[in-house]
Amino acid sequence: MKEYKVEVFSNEKYRLGESPFYDSRTKTISWVDIMAGKFYRLKEGVRSEFDCGQAIGTALPAEEPGTYLIAGTDGLYFFADEKMTLLKTLTGLYKSYQQSNDAKSDAAGRLWFGSSLLDGAEHEPCGKLYCIDFANGGDIKIKQADTKISNGMTDGMCIDSDDNLWIAFWGGSRIEKRSGKDGSLLATVKVDAKNVTSCCFIGEKLDTLFITTSGNAQTGSHDGCLFSCRVDAKGVKEDYCL
Repeated sequence: MKEYKVEVFSNEKYRLGESPFYDSRTKTISWVDIMAGKFYRLKEGVRSEFDCGQAIGTALPAEEPGTYLIAGTDGLYFFADEKMTLLKTLTGLYKSYQQSNDAKSDAAGRLWFGSSLLDGAEHEPCGKLYCIDFANGGDIKIKQADTKISNGMTDGMCIDSDDNLWIAFWGGSRIEKRSGKDGSLLATVKVDAKNVTSCCFIGEKLDTLFITTSGNAQTGSHDGCLFSCRVDAKGVKEDYCL
């Protein structure tokens, strides 16, 4: 079985690094720090930072290059020209201890997003997985009820061109490559951080994994850092909505 070793992409630490994306149109890598409420972009070696003023689950590239959709605690926002514009309020959907978590656009141009717990306490599974089609009325529809942490819409994982999944393991210091046909383990990517949160494919050939981790309550020298790893696989280009 293949085992890959990563390189530290950046020594800067993030409390809860998440939601990595690569926009091949603009050659921009982006990610968020959920707990810090910050959104980061890296283009041509220049990193920019935007403070969203609230916990954010994800920021994903939108249909217009250079713009993003941000899933916040109180709403869905459109990000352009260094400004956030509210698209849909979420205050009626989430309880006081919930926030947005994973989100992803599909090939039909719809946005799928879900909630997670904001306070870290135990609660009944009252979260939901939602879908919104901005091109057809923009109504938010419930697709799966009774969740605690909605995750894994190829964001806490990513998919390659052979339909295999590369899955981040929280608490496991690794990414696992799993067969999209039968779920069998095909390869592992060892990461020098305990809580690995997500990954995406980056680069001209989409053959490098970009990996986010969480440094919150951890003491390891690379907990919370960003990592990269060249692999024997190629990713697929993202879908966009709005």
